Amino acid sequence: MPYVQHPIAVAWILDRLGFDEDVVIAALLHDVVEDTDATLDEIHERFGDRVAELVAHCSEQKTDSEGNVRPWIVRKHEHLDSLTTAPEAAKAIKLADCLHNMRSMVDDLAREGDPFWNRFNASRDQIFEKLRLVLERLGHGEDDRLGQLARLGWATLAELGGAEPGDEVPEPFVKPGSR
Repeated sequence: MPYVQHPIAVAWILDRLGFDEDVVIAALLHDVVEDTDATLDEIHERFGDRVAELVAHCSEQKTDSEGNVRPWIVRKHEHLDSLTTAPEAAKAIKLADCLHNMRSMVDDLAREGDPFWNRFNASRDQIFEKLRLVLERLGHGEDDRLGQLARLGWATLAELGGAEPGDEVPEPFVKPGSR
């Protein structure tokens, strides 16, 4: 799948939930700083303070000061820790990012079967642990849309086989009046 589909999908999810234009733009750009040569200064210059701030919250530090790749599990836990105190809009971007990643994983797993798990830099259990932590730690707040994203995430995680016995997996959110 062309990579551009992912940031567009993340932005679309947030747009459909009624997030404002800055959040949708930040969602489109959420991986740019960590995956390209683009800088936060460039994002700030083109898109303003709020978009740059949200992208900064959504960007993990992949390398150390010497340019060496940091361990996957360390990066993920450190980034999640920093997101717990981030603005709710940044949490929403991360939840939508995880939701789209999990939807893609469901599709790929159905097509490829268990060999699908071999493409990751982490074990299946580590991936499930990280996804559960994101949903548990970011899926609540004053903005009900965080809970909506988390409920969709839990339902998708269950499809992947990553919900633990006893986990409460709420029904996916259905927007009032959409039926």
